[in-house]
Amino acid sequence: MSAILIPEGRQYVTDTTAQRKLGQAAITEDGRMWRYCEKSAAAAVVGDLQQSAAADANMDELVITTALLTVGAKTFIFTGQTPTAVAANYLAQGYVNVESGPGAGFLYKIDNHLAIAAGTAANTINLENGAIVVWTTSTLVGVKPHPYKAVVLSPTSITGPVVGVAPLAIPASAFGWLQVKGEASVVTEDTLVLGDDTRRSTDTAGALTFLDRDLASEDFPSLGEVLEVNATTEWSRIALHVSGFI
Repeated sequence: MSAILIPEGRQYVTDTTAQRKLGQAAITEDGRMWRYCEKSAAAAVVGDLQQSAAADANMDELVITTALLTVGAKTFIFTGQTPTAVAANYLAQGYVNVESGPGAGFLYKIDNHLAIAAGTAANTINLENGAIVVWTTSTLVGVKPHPYKAVVLSPTSITGPVVGVAPLAIPASAFGWLQVKGEASVVTEDTLVLGDDTRRSTDTAGALTFLDRDLASEDFPSLGEVLEVNATTEWSRIALHVSGFI
């Protein structure tokens, strides 16, 4: 997906219905980068980190009951694990990862699906493009919504990847832009040092904190460089770079 150019100010406009594909990349003329998202049932706070919806372990290692028997086939049926039930098209624009068995190693885009019932063997998902390699009933798959579907405040206990910073208070269940690269105003906590790297905080939800590469946090990805230091729980200027989404 190519990045589109949006005028300065468009990043502060939210939509009640989707106007772009989830994850659409955008650039403002100054080089800052954005991704289009759908907010969860809780509104965003300006300057807070957002992460993907929490991963659901019950959507992994799913058993195929009707396989993609031919190359190019787009529909498969699987057994839903208890207790997970999923509303129709919640996974649309998301992904199917073929985890093991025939066809393993391919990632497919989800086009649409009916409601998924927990614990039943007749759940159907339709792919955007057909199978590259034939699946069998020995194939196991994992299904996930798009990373920018129903994004949530970055919690202190990590349940998904950081996907950006909210440039405004995106209303609950609305659509809007998250910043992923460039100069940003972000809530920070603890003692920052000009020029140092930052990471997501595990003490303050939605905040960045310093990245100390000599402590247990050294395995955290850097999310940006400090451009201006402000008091803890205030908004600091950060040269943002959300790894994996720029």
